[in-house]
Amino acid sequence: MEAYIKGNLFLKVDNLPDNILSLSTTNKCSVFDIFNSSDNQKKIYTDNEFFKKHFIIDHILLPHQVHSSKVMYVSELNCSLLECDGLITDKKNVALGILTADCYAVQFFGKHLIANIHCGWRGVYGGIIENTIKLFTDLNDEVIGTIVGIGICDKCYVVGEELIEKFSKKFNNIPYFKDNSGQYHLSLRQLIIHMLKEYYIFNINELNYCSSCCDFLYSYRRDNKTDKRLLSLIWKK
Repeated sequence: MEAYIKGNLFLKVDNLPDNILSLSTTNKCSVFDIFNSSDNQKKIYTDNEFFKKHFIIDHILLPHQVHSSKVMYVSELNCSLLECDGLITDKKNVALGILTADCYAVQFFGKHLIANIHCGWRGVYGGIIENTIKLFTDLNDEVIGTIVGIGICDKCYVVGEELIEKFSKKFNNIPYFKDNSGQYHLSLRQLIIHMLKEYYIFNINELNYCSSCCDFLYSYRRDNKTDKRLLSLIWKK
């Protein structure tokens, strides 16, 4: 749902456990809209006092995202140089962040752990969802629920036939369609949800907003390969 905090528009997830919070920025968050390149963007998000002032957050952690399937457990609070596309932790009041502008941030929570992962087509194909679920098991926890966040919808996500063929060789029932002009459209959201259900994860919450359709969100495809990114956070109290 949409939430205004001090004049800034955020998207938040309701119906979560009382100790779990999830929030995403928009391009109507003027408190953050002071970056114009990717160089200082992470620093502005992590150093800004807004979240610490209005929420119970001690630290915001962002990995160095590289479109991989690597997920890392956070044992130290300085992980900005960790080259991976997912973080998992059991620490309280530590927000795990993922930056997106058409890809999806998919979040997980269990009895003790939370995770936040970057799901573009490369990460999904490479197994980042499976790796996250396995890491929960390896750390003696289980996934209780998930959040599939903001991302590009199938109507806006035009892909090549070779990508559809690539996915079809690995996954069953790929959610795609071919339009009247012969272009292929992939639903990355439905693929993610289908994969979660294959692991018997049915408690799936959604921020069902398309980054390309909604003009209050950043979109890499729509906005001429913009460097600006949305920040999606999950943390536990």
